[in-house]
Amino acid sequence: MKYINILFFFLSFPCFSQLYIGANGGLAISDLNGVYRTVKKNEHVGYKVGFSLQYMLSKFGIESGLYIAEKGISNSEGILEVDQKFYRTSLEISPLYMELPVSLVYNIPIERKVNLQINLGGYFAYGFQGKGLISVEDFGSKYGILAFEDIEIINHQEIGEFTAKGANRFDFGLTSGVGLIVHNIKIKANYDFGLCNVFDVYPIQADNRNKVKNRTFWIELGYNLKLSN
Repeated sequence: MKYINILFFFLSFPCFSQLYIGANGGLAISDLNGVYRTVKKNEHVGYKVGFSLQYMLSKFGIESGLYIAEKGISNSEGILEVDQKFYRTSLEISPLYMELPVSLVYNIPIERKVNLQINLGGYFAYGFQGKGLISVEDFGSKYGILAFEDIEIINHQEIGEFTAKGANRFDFGLTSGVGLIVHNIKIKANYDFGLCNVFDVYPIQADNRNKVKNRTFWIELGYNLKLSN
């Protein structure tokens, strides 16, 4: 009889599951961690939009989805080294990533149709587009760049030629968040902690001892639609 009850429990467990799909978007405030010899750093204000899929088993579940995220840095000042000469330089860059998060979710009921949700997991991202601007402050020169293409300064009157690799297209890291769900409306705060070196050679550091990684805080507003229960 004991084993029959256990078997009945596992057979009936899927009845407690719920599947949701959500449309989400929000404001992303990002930065690049590990920039060497930076005098001034300004966070970049971008966006993050996409959809989510959430599969809940009672209070626990798993969430994934697909997002487009604009990250980067604004007006980061530092030093550019070319042939053992140093130049005051600033950089603005806003790469776009296709991002796939996977998180464990814990649901805390507060009132009827009001829930607090906590999520913890990771993300994988692929950079596909984005622009930037390098300014050499000593000479008032500016150069437009593409985020994921090699950076070249050619035949500058004082600097001569300089080439650096663009951003690495692949990124991954940890993600966590806490949100409030009221009926089908979701309001959530998230933090993405990048673990991958997104620049092999950063244009405004004297050397590459530090690894340059993405850091992003974003606020999400979404709508969840229940597909099954």
